[in-house]
Amino acid sequence: MVSTVSPGLLKSVFAQLRNESILASGQFKIDLSLFSRQIGAVLFCYSHLVSYWLTVTNDHETFQDSSFSLADATALTSFLKELVLALIFEPAEFSGSPLEIRQQRDISISALNQLYMKNLRVHFLPDGFWIVKSLKVNKNSMLALLQEEQRRIDEENSSSSEDEPVLSETALARVRAQPLRKKYTVEAGPIVEILKKLPFFVNFTERVEVFRGLVADERTRLNMDSGAQFFAWDPHMNNLKADIRRGHVLEDAFEEFHKVGEAIKNQLRVTFHNEHGEEAGIDGGGITKEFLTALVTEAFSPESDLQLFSQTDQYNLYPNPEIFLKLLKNIDRAKQLERLAYMRFMGMVIGKCLFEGVLIDFKFAHFFVSKWRVAQNGTKSSIDDLAYLDGNLFRNLCSLMDMSEEDIAALDLNFEINEVIDGKIYTFLLGHASESNRRATRANRLTYIHLVAHFKLNQCLQTQTAHFVRGLFDVIRPNWLNMFDPFELQMLVGGTNEIDLQDWKRNVNYGGYWETDRAIQFFWEVVEEMDRADQQALVKFVTSVSRAPLLGFGALEPKFGISRVPDDTRLPTASTCANLLKLPNFKLKLKLKKKLLYAIHANSGFDLS
Repeated sequence: MVSTVSPGLLKSVFAQLRNESILASGQFKIDLSLFSRQIGAVLFCYSHLVSYWLTVTNDHETFQDSSFSLADATALTSFLKELVLALIFEPAEFSGSPLEIRQQRDISISALNQLYMKNLRVHFLPDGFWIVKSLKVNKNSMLALLQEEQRRIDEENSSSSEDEPVLSETALARVRAQPLRKKYTVEAGPIVEILKKLPFFVNFTERVEVFRGLVADERTRLNMDSGAQFFAWDPHMNNLKADIRRGHVLEDAFEEFHKVGEAIKNQLRVTFHNEHGEEAGIDGGGITKEFLTALVTEAFSPESDLQLFSQTDQYNLYPNPEIFLKLLKNIDRAKQLERLAYMRFMGMVIGKCLFEGVLIDFKFAHFFVSKWRVAQNGTKSSIDDLAYLDGNLFRNLCSLMDMSEEDIAALDLNFEINEVIDGKIYTFLLGHASESNRRATRANRLTYIHLVAHFKLNQCLQTQTAHFVRGLFDVIRPNWLNMFDPFELQMLVGGTNEIDLQDWKRNVNYGGYWETDRAIQFFWEVVEEMDRADQQALVKFVTSVSRAPLLGFGALEPKFGISRVPDDTRLPTASTCANLLKLPNFKLKLKLKKKLLYAIHANSGFDLS
């Protein structure tokens, strides 16, 4: 079948579609009045062909054949975009049964998402291509729609679990609201579907604001932002308390919190202990950046005893495949089950960071992050993702496509793969057990390539990822994450590399200083003269993360602060848990610059004197 889904075939069928009267304008605008079931059947088959072609070809091959150029791909994407919008907003205008229309919509959306992900890697579309300006919604209306959608789902789930013979007052209210719910579904359904399945039609910043709004709504529901939260003795607070030892943050946090599930969304009261005993004033009445930062730093460290995560060549994190491989070979099973429990807990922790708006200075591999938003529908990583995991393996596999039968035979490849576990080599079958000893040939090389990629990216990571995502979804609703692609999710977790100096200046709290004081003037002059690397080092020195919040420094919580230290013989220090820079009252700009640069590159921070 692979040979039949050639670029030439795609171009030929697309050319025929463009000659049809529904596309006669040449602008890829679909005339629904001329849409027929015959055209619908052709479109359905063609969308499947496009999806299959995108699945079996890697990024290098996709546009290599001149019979289907980048211009053709751009035209195809424009057409599918218009088709999907018409299917979502005007389904009644299409000929065909509701089932046929739904099937066409689903496969078209799937193909369009594949093209979107392809464009993230090879950039064949112009900037701004995906944004649909005709969508008459803003962040507030989108937030309201999603909040209403979530309430509807929660109420339906609640009503399905009720078995009382007499309807409760809440149930009666739901019955009375059914006509309004029906009206809401008709009017808001298309927008909600776009946010869930085609979020890239909406500006990224607006989606981030919607996400933060959904979190704020959840915090209000949990009564987390009331004034009572600032008083530790309030008897109505849903606090979870823990004593955490420095150097054992992961172990102690796991012991205290891994069984609480979604309750981890509530305020946590953490008390740190060092070799001298209890530390005073670190927690401040609730969960802190200090706790979350220390926790993820220990969990993601390459020196961690648990070794929960591995790193790509680019130092991006993904679940350690060893956990799955050892479970499969029944090696130290109890230990692997413990590691899986820790994986779920780390999902809860990352969810808590997202929930609290706490950025972390770690990057995850995008093939891992992609499963955060699609784990619930089973989408798998593809051959292109293998390039991010193991570039050499990816290139070697792709080279098979250019080899002769003799060259492939000389490699003596079977449908098996070897992995080293604790210094010993173990063999794992690719595909079904019936394919044992099956040799790779020119005829089945594509199957072999995709089975290797599937083993590395899906099988070896599936169990660990499932536990991690289960913990993540304890805190963050899955549909919230579906609004972002993997690269956007990474920015949501870790912030952006772009630092807006004017935005930074506007969002600073001064303690003991005025904005017009000489030391502050010197400070900002020095920051302006810094290159990006030094600016990022300064941001990390104070906030523990080198990147800025996606919505600017105004979204940093607590706000970036600069506190006055009278003694100008000292070095600048920082309290990262409070995002606070303690700046001596320097009288000379050169002295400030020298000591500030020394401090931010000394990797000390809070304890530096």
